[in-house]
Amino acid sequence: MIRLTDRAHEICQRFLQPGDIAVDATVGNGHDTLFLAKVVGPSGRVYGFDVQEAALEQTRQKLGQEYLSRVIFLLHSHAEMNQWIEPEHRGHMKVVMFNLGYLPGGDKAVTTHAESTLVAIEAACGLLHPEGIISVIAYPGHNAGRDETGTVTDFFRAREADGWCLEIIEAVAESETAPRLFLLSSQGGS
Repeated sequence: MIRLTDRAHEICQRFLQPGDIAVDATVGNGHDTLFLAKVVGPSGRVYGFDVQEAALEQTRQKLGQEYLSRVIFLLHSHAEMNQWIEPEHRGHMKVVMFNLGYLPGGDKAVTTHAESTLVAIEAACGLLHPEGIISVIAYPGHNAGRDETGTVTDFFRAREADGWCLEIIEAVAESETAPRLFLLSSQGGS
């Protein structure tokens, strides 16, 4: 089985340079935040969104002193992305990563939802650098995840019809419940 988080990191790294700006729209357990903080380097910035203080605190500890100063932690929904990204960073996001669902090891009742995720992805499209990429891992194996995966698929297919580059990677081919990695860019590059 393909490890979609590893694949997402591999592809997103191609779009990032030291000094770049990135977003982890769903901080969760902090793996994507740490990855982004390492790649953007000391002169780059990562915006990290999560609605759970426990996720942000766990990630702060994971980052340690070396990477902590590179991340702007926001105890807000990813749907509020447009309100919290500094004006000088708008249109300069090289990578926006989403890992949907619930916090591993946390309360499974607290999950991302199709409506707020759609708002967040629309915002990410507007904030993205022309040579940037949006990465979304969706989990259709639970009820909220199934709705969310359908919403993400429909939105990205519409963007593809408008000329954006879309790639979908499934963890298990032709399985309705297998996680999926969506990669959307305005110019390709994956």
